[in-house]
Amino acid sequence: AWSPDATTVAAATEAGLVLVPAAGGARRLVSWATPLDDGPVALAWSPDAAAVARADRAGAVALDLAAGTWSTILAGPSRAVAYAPDGRHVAVIQDDGAHVLTAAGAPVAVVPGASVAWSPDGRRLAVVGVDGVRVATATGEPVATLAGTSVAWSPDGRRLAYTAAGRLLIAAPDGAGARALTRPDERVLRIDAWLADARPLPPDRVAPRAVPDLGHGPLVHGWFRDTTWSTPPASAR
Repeated sequence: AWSPDATTVAAATEAGLVLVPAAGGARRLVSWATPLDDGPVALAWSPDAAAVARADRAGAVALDLAAGTWSTILAGPSRAVAYAPDGRHVAVIQDDGAHVLTAAGAPVAVVPGASVAWSPDGRRLAVVGVDGVRVATATGEPVATLAGTSVAWSPDGRRLAYTAAGRLLIAAPDGAGARALTRPDERVLRIDAWLADARPLPPDRVAPRAVPDLGHGPLVHGWFRDTTWSTPPASAR
């Protein structure tokens, strides 16, 4: 996992969490507070780069980088952890959905779903589950449910891009003004990110393809069934 300023990479090893400077130099190894098992492990940085969180079958924990100490975010099997960009909340994905907690660890809400995307201001989150994309406030109050299978926030937080029935769409967070960006014959499997500009994606993105700028920043999505991109028809711009 890349640090917010892209200067450090955090990696999970059997020995502990390894912090590697992107520009080279001495690595830092911090031993795990609990042993690493053989299951999936997810890492996430806090927005101020003061902590790195780990989620696995044992639960979600966070390392205070200054103190070198671990603390529990949430016990129980966890698939992923995501800090809100404003640092006020953190979401942990478990079997029953996204558990939203305050930065101090107080439980706030559980939003059903299996993956989470925070709005840029940290005031809302979009959670993807079997019943679509649930949009909620950071305190868990429902905003809308979109019939989507993947989602990304626009850089200004005013819109959501999401995939539904193989098409790429955008809408307001409450679902208003939904419109397709792709033709019915263009099969979009998922959307990964909505970039603020045309800079390259981080190394963990796979084969990105850019969608024309619609005034809110270019969209980027990853996996296509075809191998070419066509400009959306005028009615979808």
